[in-house]
Amino acid sequence: MSESNKQLAERVWNEYFNGRDLTVLDQLFAEDVVNHGLRGEPSGHEALQEVLQILERGFPDFRMEVLETCASGDRVFQRTIFCGTHLGEFYGLPASGRRVREPQMHMFRIEDGRISEIWAVRHELDTVRALGGRIVPG
Repeated sequence: MSESNKQLAERVWNEYFNGRDLTVLDQLFAEDVVNHGLRGEPSGHEALQEVLQILERGFPDFRMEVLETCASGDRVFQRTIFCGTHLGEFYGLPASGRRVREPQMHMFRIEDGRISEIWAVRHELDTVRALGGRIVPG
């Protein structure tokens, strides 16, 4: 079970994100996949497609590098790095031409051979600063 779950998680990055292959969405993610993001990201297939579009718009050459994968039961944990060149608007920041490398950690819960829940921790503050953005306390 753990090995097949790890392979599924690897496909998320290799086929969906890095390969930009929308046809694998149904194979990889449950229709009602829940994204437990820090920003309260919406869930479901449409939300995952939107995430891919936002990343492609801001970083057309982006790639996710998987550094480490561990699995236990129905969970897969991955340490990754998001890499890309900021060539388009990204969350209100105009293109800067800067290259970023953002460490991330992801956890997936697998149910019936597909990912049903996603958790992610990203170093977004460092990325915003690297792109020339400022954080204003609110």
